[in-house]
Amino acid sequence: MEQLQCTFQEESVEFEHCVFPTYLYHHSGAYKGRVVIVHGYRDLHEFYFGLINVLTAGGYDVFFYFMRGEGTSKPASNSYASNDDSRVYKDMDFIIKRNLDQLQPAEKLNLFGHSLGGALVLCYAAIGTYKDRLRCVASCAPLIELAPETGVSLVEEWALRTVCHFVPPARYIRIKTPLRVEFLSTLPEIQQHILNRESTSQLRGTLVEARDFVLRGRRLLHQDFYSQISTELPVAIFHGDDDHINDCRASQKFIDGLQKIGNKHAQYHEFKDGRHELLAEFCSTDFFDGVLKFLDANSGAGQ
Repeated sequence: MEQLQCTFQEESVEFEHCVFPTYLYHHSGAYKGRVVIVHGYRDLHEFYFGLINVLTAGGYDVFFYFMRGEGTSKPASNSYASNDDSRVYKDMDFIIKRNLDQLQPAEKLNLFGHSLGGALVLCYAAIGTYKDRLRCVASCAPLIELAPETGVSLVEEWALRTVCHFVPPARYIRIKTPLRVEFLSTLPEIQQHILNRESTSQLRGTLVEARDFVLRGRRLLHQDFYSQISTELPVAIFHGDDDHINDCRASQKFIDGLQKIGNKHAQYHEFKDGRHELLAEFCSTDFFDGVLKFLDANSGAGQ
């Protein structure tokens, strides 16, 4: 596991009955811009250290925060811990606005997201309050469609949607999220690190979260939704072709859709034999370099 090679400042901020731990990692050399990271479901902070090292050494400040109900965030109650659509975009607005307020007036932000966060940054590019203040969006293994090995049946999906719609109090019932570490990374040390995580309770999510994960990703493939993304906004997806959690074919389809409506900056990068957690894989170095090159090609600090 990589160690951090940059300085940072840590701060806790409160919004809508939740305390969010935040980390601002400082760049070295000439400043190129700021990147806000939106992590994956029940993701581990340390998995991002390698990418953070590369980006900060490349001239970018990097902002990381734990989403509501994730990591060391402190929601006021179980209902306020649910990271569903009723709250997640408001939280993103708050975090993004907070970052924008710290930049020069004309400067734009870069967004990076992984898995759940990968879908969220793509959605934000379409419907986010501050989408016009984005410089570019990079998404890793986004949850657009679940892979066949992980997906739920139509019966299970409709049962979940029915319960959430007709029995609102049941939305915040927590269910165990199955974890198959071999789907996350090919590296045995990474698999063991995940299995050694301190609290198995971290792998429990609410019913409404599970519902919105599926529906949120699926609508990214609808033209009436993704056509709301500016054709001038650079968007890149990075995905391993051996991902058994989120389907790489859906990522390719999404980028194809953007290109067909005129986005000449949309690009798809696939890593042969790469599994879901490209942040902690045998091909991580190539992945980090790809993200840095994408950001550099579209950097425009102060513009």
